Amino acid sequence: FDAQTRVPEVLWGSIIPFGVATIFVIARVYSRLILIRSWGQDDTWISISWVGAIVLTILNCLFTLYGTGRHITVQKPQWVTPSLKVSYCVRLVYLFVLATTKIGVLALYQRVFDDRKTRNIIRGMMAAVVLYTTPVILMYLFQCRPIYGVWESSIEKTCLNTDTIIYVAAGCSIALDIALVVVAIPRILPLKLPRTQKAALLAIASLSILVIIAAIIRFVRVTAIASSKDYTWDSYDVTTWSAVEVDVGLICAAAPTIRPL
Repeated sequence: FDAQTRVPEVLWGSIIPFGVATIFVIARVYSRLILIRSWGQDDTWISISWVGAIVLTILNCLFTLYGTGRHITVQKPQWVTPSLKVSYCVRLVYLFVLATTKIGVLALYQRVFDDRKTRNIIRGMMAAVVLYTTPVILMYLFQCRPIYGVWESSIEKTCLNTDTIIYVAAGCSIALDIALVVVAIPRILPLKLPRTQKAALLAIASLSILVIIAAIIRFVRVTAIASSKDYTWDSYDVTTWSAVEVDVGLICAAAPTIRPL
């Protein structure tokens, strides 16, 4: 029983989605910089998001050094503090990457859709991303006073209930992902584009539904394992769903701009 491990699932569940997303992002950068030599705000945001995804993938893999993927009965006391530090960093980076990816997609829509009403909707959605992400990140960053109280159990500290932060962040993120699909698909249909190109854009926009599904599954899993008695074993797939949500978002953002290839 104690010898059982889910470490390979944790590692590959983070590395494979990131690897696929990286192919799309590199293709996008090559297309924009080398082929058409046009770089926009959306390209900058997606590049920033990709760098964040690198950090997130590394952190997800680091979890396996401190017990994730193994039963709670084999956990070592010296793993607790570094595991809490990694978890703290993961959630901050996760929130940052989701936000920058959404802004990158919205910046792309701003460039593609030229009618005034749609542009105003997009600006409003950008503002919504900033207005909900900034306070959530700040609340999570300063959840304990002092900050290192997050991972130090032996000191006197005052901490917020992070469950509320997680629920608010997940709800806002999922709502905005749904809004992205609702805004994009009806506006792609009337575009005067070749049939194959329009079909590709619709397919990519529809792929965003997978981001929504991954976000919902991740939220359900995080909620379910909160009361688990074997947390380090049962939480193995949370990193996978986080990776799928982040990396499929990057694919959706990068794919529409690699057509010159």
